[in-house]
Amino acid sequence: MEHEPIPINIGNICGGALIEAFDLKLAEVLANVMDVNTEARAKRVITLKVTIVPKDDRVTLDVQIDPSVNLAPLRPSNSKIFIGKDAEGFLYALNEDPRQMNIFSPPQRQAPPAPIEFKPAAG
Repeated sequence: MEHEPIPINIGNICGGALIEAFDLKLAEVLANVMDVNTEARAKRVITLKVTIVPKDDRVTLDVQIDPSVNLAPLRPSNSKIFIGKDAEGFLYALNEDPRQMNIFSPPQRQAPPAPIEFKPAAG
């Protein structure tokens, strides 16, 4: 019984690497779509580049798969940083303005209630 050749197709080229590459790149796209720091409606692109280079004998071909993905960039974020200085002159980056006075005092920490003591019954 002779061995029949298996024709190459998109599912078995490079041992199935093209399909696997697509699956991996699709996972990257899905994660990027779900990232709230990206624009929801931005286009994402998966490119599967297959390069085929024939040898001089015109029978043997080298095949290279080059998957790539173009994701939505992160949206810019804005914030403020305040500079504070301690008594010794060291500078600190703070997320609140150290010149702003507290209007309300923070709640006082309360001691936990004392455990209930049960006395043995007389009798």
